[in-house]
Amino acid sequence: MRLKSLFIIIIAILSIFLMQVEMMAGENHETMRPSTEDDQSTPTNIWAMRLAEGVEPEIIAQKHGLEYVGPVGTLKGYHLFRLPSKKARTFEDQALRRDPEILWLEQQYERKRFKRLPADPLFHDQWHLNNSGQSGGTSGMDANVIPAWRSGFLGNDVQIAIVDDGLQHEHPDFQGNYASEDSWNFNDNIPDPSPTDSRDNHGTRVGGVAAARDDGLTCGVGVAYRASLSGIRLIAGPITDFMEAQALIYNYHNNHIFNNSWGPLDDGERLDGPDTLTRLALEDGVTNGRDGLGSIYVWAAGNGLSNNDNVNYDGYANSRYTIAVGAVDHNGKQARYSEPGAAMLITAPSSGDRATITTTDLLMPYGDTCTSSFGGTSSSAPLLSGIIALMLQANPSLSWRDVQHILVNSAIRNDPQDEDWNQNGAGKWINHKYGFGMVDAARASNLASTWTGSGTTRSFDSGVISVNQPIPDDNPAGVLSSFNVSRDLIVEHVEVIFTATHPWRGDLEIALTSPNGTRSILAEKRWDYNPDYPGWKFMSVRQWGEPSEGIWTLQVADLWEDFSGTFDSWQLILHGTEPKETGSLQVIIEPEKARAEGAQWRRSGTNTWRNSQDTEINVASGTHTVEFTIIPGWNTQSNKNVTIVSEETFELNVTYCENNTQHPISVSSADSNGAVKGQNKYLHNTQVTLKAIPGRGYIFSHWSENGLIVQGARATYTFRATSNRNLVAHFRRVNLPGMLHLLLGK
Repeated sequence: MRLKSLFIIIIAILSIFLMQVEMMAGENHETMRPSTEDDQSTPTNIWAMRLAEGVEPEIIAQKHGLEYVGPVGTLKGYHLFRLPSKKARTFEDQALRRDPEILWLEQQYERKRFKRLPADPLFHDQWHLNNSGQSGGTSGMDANVIPAWRSGFLGNDVQIAIVDDGLQHEHPDFQGNYASEDSWNFNDNIPDPSPTDSRDNHGTRVGGVAAARDDGLTCGVGVAYRASLSGIRLIAGPITDFMEAQALIYNYHNNHIFNNSWGPLDDGERLDGPDTLTRLALEDGVTNGRDGLGSIYVWAAGNGLSNNDNVNYDGYANSRYTIAVGAVDHNGKQARYSEPGAAMLITAPSSGDRATITTTDLLMPYGDTCTSSFGGTSSSAPLLSGIIALMLQANPSLSWRDVQHILVNSAIRNDPQDEDWNQNGAGKWINHKYGFGMVDAARASNLASTWTGSGTTRSFDSGVISVNQPIPDDNPAGVLSSFNVSRDLIVEHVEVIFTATHPWRGDLEIALTSPNGTRSILAEKRWDYNPDYPGWKFMSVRQWGEPSEGIWTLQVADLWEDFSGTFDSWQLILHGTEPKETGSLQVIIEPEKARAEGAQWRRSGTNTWRNSQDTEINVASGTHTVEFTIIPGWNTQSNKNVTIVSEETFELNVTYCENNTQHPISVSSADSNGAVKGQNKYLHNTQVTLKAIPGRGYIFSHWSENGLIVQGARATYTFRATSNRNLVAHFRRVNLPGMLHLLLGK
């Protein structure tokens, strides 16, 4: 008997034994694993249909003997119909599919969604807001909200929708901030989202973490304790695709942030996510929600680390429209349940290492009014939602992408000794366990207050890349497939649609490498005995800020013996901004400063470049100094030092050509204080390696004459010209827009 087959039999016997033990122990609702029956999808007699433009749904219902239920939220052209029977096969063969006025139809299924609950309920205080070491953790390892509060950011005029199993809005912690008009109970189809069962305490606890009021009487406070809260009751029972869709776009002009501390079962044995209507709803939300700025969808990354689960197996959390948030404990280290993943943007403090979260609970007799046993990514998600509320108060004009940009650029590199930390090609620190790091409320809200926009999103799609190669069994080298992207984008989200035929897909490790060498693990070896990757969409944020041009490579390796399969195809989709849309570069020549130093000028004025455009500057004969300062921000910002991202090496051919005669050139480099660091003479076509420190935006790259490079890039260079000449200034784009000041003197 082969090793894996024997292992399957042993696991099956252990599973039966453990199930019997759990039933005898009478474990409670929160910790018991759902039965197989609970985990199944149940067909309903509700069908969703997309009708051609101008077609009235009532006419369709009358023509085909259906009952019209209503529209799917604000999704244009999508409607719900009730059939006399749940028999999908019979219905699918009818004339409806041949009706040209019906563009798409899909039966709705009831499915169970599972609350992401804490693992270590032993804490008693809100250390996640102000960690003084009171729980035995590291002092200061918290969300850093107090400085944000002191700056006046409390969540005013921002509304968070708690999409969960209910919200007990009569609780004292929610008095004064509950928005009844924007709440709904989708489980019972009534306006009141209050839970009706003592087990349905999850949403109330989540709401307390996000925005419990500062009443001074009951439990602690939420992060955004002056924000408004609405309750959207959804996961207290089985739900359908259309229920999810309607919940996630419900009153989305008033509900600014949708918090979702739920998802598919975190067992590491499934690829599960939103169906058609919910995917459309998420896209509709980011496109039209908040009056066109886009709804903010926060999603718990998942608690399945012990099952080798990953954010990228969850189609809700790995959507580019959502913000997947993981959990760190009171020492800033990965919580023992928090799933990793290339799609995870950020982490936030939650339970772990024997410390838990104090928050609101159901009122007695259904609960304890307050609880000190909450946690999991169920708690880190509303913590982030509250911080985003502070950001939106600081700047109500932020788009959904602006919010993600700010979180990326304000995150703290927690647990710096962790071996998975690396810098991507844009100089940003990334980690599969932590995303871009731990959220910092003060840094995020402060950055939000001055944020000026992230530009218009653009996309690139490679189309389906056929591979059709066998994957060597138990071989880490695997199969490589590469694609050359010629489109120039500043990358934000990267999606990979992957198809493979394999009887045991848990054998496979799938990794994407960008042209800058950033490696993203999309799938890991795990105990998933299900077959195939049927066009599953992975997502990565690890290439954020990198240029898109160049070779992207997908590696697929089988890391477990016994079964083998085929790498069928993949598709690469990049989302980001075009370089020109990050703003223009202003170059200022300062003749007044030059004259004060006794220099003579042939030209003065202001020139503006976009991307790598060039301009000619006339320079008189003599010895000249080129001095430049990179200034971050937009054209109107004041002069200040740039933040150094990383150090790069540029290899340039240094050539000086005068009257078609080649001459050696003398180059003197100086630091930002004007101190000469060395002088060398280079002959024509000599290969020279120069160290240059890039900033944020555009940086001066080199000078050229008649198309030949005559000058390298650094803070200050001096060169000698024996006659009048035209120099061309070249600029290279880096991560963000900026300004460049040039001083030309004699």
